[in-house]
Amino acid sequence: MTGFGSKAFTDPDSYRASLSEAGIRLDLAGCADFAARVSWLDMPCLSLLVIEEKAPREAVVSLPTSPLFVSFSLGDRPSLAWNGVRLRRGDLVLHASADRFRQSTTGAARWGLISIAAKDLAHYGRTLLGAELSPGATRLLRPPARGAADLLRLHAQAGRLARTRPDLLGRREVARALEQELVRALVTALGPAETG
Repeated sequence: MTGFGSKAFTDPDSYRASLSEAGIRLDLAGCADFAARVSWLDMPCLSLLVIEEKAPREAVVSLPTSPLFVSFSLGDRPSLAWNGVRLRRGDLVLHASADRFRQSTTGAARWGLISIAAKDLAHYGRTLLGAELSPGATRLLRPPARGAADLLRLHAQAGRLARTRPDLLGRREVARALEQELVRALVTALGPAETG
């Protein structure tokens, strides 16, 4: 996928093919009455996906070697599970390179992915936090509520713009400002937990 946009799917094979354009392999099982929508936004430093699915399903997700990915639930109810762990709103999974994991939903689910080059994540971690951010191994993170809320709010805003206001995203200054805010929110959410 390139640029930005949004597309609805009623065929699981077309849905899988759309994700494979982003380098993501999704092997679905148990997807009766399938319906999904994928909204995407590709920017110079990062890319994001907002995925809405209408029916329960099981899947094995295989991510590419590069870039790095962060996945998370966008729903208020915990209907998304990563390797058997129910993800609450605000939980982030920082995936190691070429991660492969089980993902399931118990009903309608909204989830998101952000991808960023490892070198860019490391650079912004040093610049914004003075910390080294590298995933080494896949791990579940539970950032402070404010950091997670900022990231999810900006992610939702970007997905909504890709779906409803693509004319705004075509304006360089809007896309640049959104990307800068998303990078800041992502690095803050992935950074060391605040103390005090």
